[in-house]
Amino acid sequence: MIIGITGTYCSGKDTAAAYLISLAYQHTSLSDLIREEATRRCIAHTRKHLIDIGNELRKTYGAGILAERALERIQTGNNNVITSIRNPGEVTVLRTQPDFKLIALDAPLELRWKWMCERGARPDNIETIEQFIDFEREEHNIDPTKQQLHLVQQLADVTIQNNGTLYELHTQLDTAIGRRN
Repeated sequence: MIIGITGTYCSGKDTAAAYLISLAYQHTSLSDLIREEATRRCIAHTRKHLIDIGNELRKTYGAGILAERALERIQTGNNNVITSIRNPGEVTVLRTQPDFKLIALDAPLELRWKWMCERGARPDNIETIEQFIDFEREEHNIDPTKQQLHLVQQLADVTIQNNGTLYELHTQLDTAIGRRN
């Protein structure tokens, strides 16, 4: 099985992936593939640089290039989780796999802001909730070679509202992947 995870910023995507990893899923992050490309090019891993590289790769090699590279890395016969899906072209590539399911996560804006502040992650100097909102808007582009998170979320097989406990998130994930306790 291949589970794709997408979602709004700070909605619990990494937490969901960590849970699946604890169930022996192998993890591949499309963002990590971009970071590797940045490292190869000796470019700093700033948010702007990573977005620019991801957009460049999509423009040069097609909107699904990151998913194609991820599929080259996964081990067949294992359960896999692929995170950081931000473009419909990536979903199109992943849907070529018969056992692919896309899960979208979301949570209320105020809760996601709270989580970001609690974890201390402040990419590129996000200091206010207004900057957080602007940061998120950048992932909603109409250019098919750029991030189109809003369209990816519409393609999800399952949407999880992550506004409860960790146990509730795990239970929703279990249901989404067809796991029985």
